[in-house]
Amino acid sequence: MSKLLVHMTEKELVEVIRSAVNMELNGQTNDNSEEDQEELTRQEAAKLLGVTVGTIDNWSKRGILTKYARGSRRYFVKDEILKSKKEMIYKNLN
Repeated sequence: MSKLLVHMTEKELVEVIRSAVNMELNGQTNDNSEEDQEELTRQEAAKLLGVTVGTIDNWSKRGILTKYARGSRRYFVKDEILKSKKEMIYKNLN
């Protein structure tokens, strides 16, 4: 095992540890499958969430969903869409 020396502030270190603990407690890992990292169009994201493309655009503008760009292509990440769906369901139950 090689050693790695990283320079960061105390605040940055706390955030890295907090993030790692939260991921572990939520059963998440950094090893997302290729399928979860699948890039979705607006239409595919809308179908997955059961909403219209207009709603996807609205949620993207409001920061509810994160839209990515590669060249002129815009897309959403499937794993993030699924997490957003779970969060929306949870909020509606409470």
